[in-house]
Amino acid sequence: MDEQVEIERLSNNGSGIGHLSSGKIVFVANSAPGDVAKIALDTQKDSFAKGHIVNLVQESPQRVTAPCPLAGTCGGCTWQHIAYDAQLKAKRDSVVDALVRIGWLAQDDASMLVQPIISSKQELGYRNKLEYAAQSISKTAFQLGFFAQGSHTIVIPKTCYLAPKPIADTAKALRGALSYVQGQGALGIYRVGIRYSARTRQTEVALWSVPEAINRSLTARAITDALKSSCSPTSIVRIIAPKNKARATQKVEVLAGNGYWKERLCNLNFFTSAPSFFQVNTEQAEKLVSLALELLDFNRDSCTSLNDSINDGVVADLYAGGGTFSLPLAQAGASVVAVESVSASVKDLRRNAEKNNLNVRVLGGDVMRILPKLTNKYGKLAAVLVDPPRTGLTANIVSAIADAAPKHIVYVSCNPSTFARDVARLRVYKYSLITVFPVDLFPQTPHVELVGLMSRKKG
Repeated sequence: MDEQVEIERLSNNGSGIGHLSSGKIVFVANSAPGDVAKIALDTQKDSFAKGHIVNLVQESPQRVTAPCPLAGTCGGCTWQHIAYDAQLKAKRDSVVDALVRIGWLAQDDASMLVQPIISSKQELGYRNKLEYAAQSISKTAFQLGFFAQGSHTIVIPKTCYLAPKPIADTAKALRGALSYVQGQGALGIYRVGIRYSARTRQTEVALWSVPEAINRSLTARAITDALKSSCSPTSIVRIIAPKNKARATQKVEVLAGNGYWKERLCNLNFFTSAPSFFQVNTEQAEKLVSLALELLDFNRDSCTSLNDSINDGVVADLYAGGGTFSLPLAQAGASVVAVESVSASVKDLRRNAEKNNLNVRVLGGDVMRILPKLTNKYGKLAAVLVDPPRTGLTANIVSAIADAAPKHIVYVSCNPSTFARDVARLRVYKYSLITVFPVDLFPQTPHVELVGLMSRKKG
């Protein structure tokens, strides 16, 4: 039975939140705060329900016309129908809410600690990377698109409004090239990644292929020839990995070009090899770096730290990736030790430090294994910077960081919930949250990045 609800706010997963007549919370897809809508229920649980709009009785003033005709279908950007100011408010609110519910902070304290969100100048066209789902449907037809919201059905957009035009043009050329090539042998391609830099004009195409793909040498030559003639990428690589475990990379083959993608960030050159991680919004990533430097009290003009305890000690960059934070810290005068476990990223990090003539001590391996060795070698660390995956820090790593006893911890996170959980864990070890800066790296989506500073109480 349809029921009329008013949408009160936005959830972390992108849906609007309202209440049924019974008082139960309901999550409504493609809604906006202030909407009054008749909805049909799709899922009923003990504590919540999920539904979709059947009829929009009253439109919210925060609702806008989405530029993309697939905005309500494609699962990539679920907030295109919401005004940007409302998106920013919801993202900051989500950080405050996580700190209250999960971080056990008082509402007033959390509201005071979370600073105004740093918006993105580019609300569209900001992504330097897109990953497309790929599927062969016949010997002459190859699909390249995005999964529809909540399904594995591929929708094929004419363009993607979140990325610059060269990425969409490359994707269009790839559809034709791969449709042609697959007639010469099985491709085994199930994902295609395209990276493009507006600063360096470099484009990399990464083809994710199953290990058992046949005619590998034949299709490699055919793919390379077709792609070079159709879209002229500066690098073409093939990533061999099982389809159901795409991140379990078995091998990376350079089919043509450099075998890496070059980007400029903070006036430094970064060379990233697939499938290594790099922030998808370059301009906003620079704001993350600037915030980290400011919170660690570095003056980049004088290349010295304003805080003697940091200037005289070692800054450990854990989960360092390709050096997004390590390199600017070293450039600003910090003594940096970078720890990274992914072998491809370790190679990128070493190359990036060398190419930029920066002294960064790079240690490849697990944080839990390496961190105690750092304290044995350097004593107390001046500061620790962490940029973990969405799952955040394990309890053991939180304990190991506390044992290292840095005066300051800068925590970069893409998940307010795990960040708040780790804030509560670190509070046990006398670390207090000083401030949090939300940064919008992902306009038109519910995702938010943040940079937080925690400092250790004396005694």
